[in-house]
Amino acid sequence: MNILKSLTVGFLAFILFLSIVIFGFLFMVKSTALNPDFITRQINELNVSEMLEEFADIDSSPEASETFEQIKEIVPEIEPLVKERVGIFTDSLYDYLLGKKTEPDIKGAIGDSFLNSEFISSALEKVDISQLVEEMASSETGDEGLPPEFIDALSDVIADLEPEIKKKAAEIADPVFDYILGETDGIDLVSTLRATVLNADFVVPLIEELDLSSLAGEFLTEQLADQIPEDMEFITGYLDEAIAAVEPEIKEELTDAAEPLLDYLMGDSRHLSIEVSLAPVMENLEDSLREHLEESPPPEFADLSPAEREQLLDEFFSGPMAEMIPETLELDESLLGPDIPANITGSLADVEDTLTDIRQDIDSAVKDMEEPLELAREYISYFQLAYTLLIVIMAVALLGIILILRDVKSITRRIGVPLLIYGAIEYAGIFVARYFINGKISFPDIPPGVETWVFGVINDIMRPLEIFSLTLLIIGLVLTVISFIYKRGGPKAVEPVTP
Repeated sequence: MNILKSLTVGFLAFILFLSIVIFGFLFMVKSTALNPDFITRQINELNVSEMLEEFADIDSSPEASETFEQIKEIVPEIEPLVKERVGIFTDSLYDYLLGKKTEPDIKGAIGDSFLNSEFISSALEKVDISQLVEEMASSETGDEGLPPEFIDALSDVIADLEPEIKKKAAEIADPVFDYILGETDGIDLVSTLRATVLNADFVVPLIEELDLSSLAGEFLTEQLADQIPEDMEFITGYLDEAIAAVEPEIKEELTDAAEPLLDYLMGDSRHLSIEVSLAPVMENLEDSLREHLEESPPPEFADLSPAEREQLLDEFFSGPMAEMIPETLELDESLLGPDIPANITGSLADVEDTLTDIRQDIDSAVKDMEEPLELAREYISYFQLAYTLLIVIMAVALLGIILILRDVKSITRRIGVPLLIYGAIEYAGIFVARYFINGKISFPDIPPGVETWVFGVINDIMRPLEIFSLTLLIIGLVLTVISFIYKRGGPKAVEPVTP
């Protein structure tokens, strides 16, 4: 009977030891790979800015250096936000893998994490849009590019309207993302843009900020350069002053025409007819010239009498000047040409095609992910079942040893020794692994920041097993010590002395 009892206890002790060995590994996996908090924590440990610096040093080409410099300015601002959103996506995906949700809903996870107006709004708050536009527009300056004056005005307007622009950009994001994620059947970018950013609320401040006197002066000077007689060329020197005097009136006419102009440029209207009166310019120019000719006439007019100057100016302004500068400047489709609205609508159509491609790519990727995720969910369910069964087996083995032995000294020794052996071996193995990982192993081809992160991940993966083995080592040691110092039966009773 004692032999059978010893064999049973030995078998249960072996089962307990084997279960602990397997459970330690499962506990490590459950605490790391199957723990969304662990995954998120490792992502947050990534120092993307530092890694970009190191990769920039590896690839030292001028093109790569310029690209890295541009990226490095933005990454530190949006990195925390992106990591936060990655955590949201990870939690949503793990809810399905761990059986908390019946469907993976990958599109919903993408929408909740990245493809939503809240994320875009938060990301735009970290970006200086006016500086970004100025850098992009500056690259287009030159003979065929944008005038520097226009770039400066555009930057000033964007700086003033930046909060509103960011708000409108976030509003654009919702219909775009709804289409990409399949929430809507179509997308009309023209209507979306006209309802948000491309409207008079944005164009009017831009017109008001522009120095129209300089731009119009340059335009008219170029137009008149080959038509003004040599003895009247000094007139061009007064054009800027004349235009500046009536600039508010010109701007008012342009702001009234902002919506029709945008309708034409965006393809909402096939015809354009905007008239800007140049009569105030001519009147102011004529008045200025008469005043200057009286006060300080140029050499070619110095010998003329005041009456002769008046007659010459009357003839010039009623004749050649009236032919060169009409009373009204008409902006129509023939002046702007059909290419501008065609290019804009064509570009928007290309963007819509790109969004359609992205939508199809997401649909395809989601479809490809569904089967692997379903299979992973199934295997994880088996893992969780095995994890639970191991806990039950260990509990039954412990209970069996206790019920069979019914002796504190024997019980503590039978349980303490396996725990002590496992804890000592496992903890020693982890200690040796840490020693080599942290001091003896190195990868010279990997940037130091990446190498540090990888080793940190490995150390964090081993940490749950390290804590588990150390805990069992301490418990095993305590139980083993108790088994040696515990006295069976307690102190003997003192018999009374018979007289």
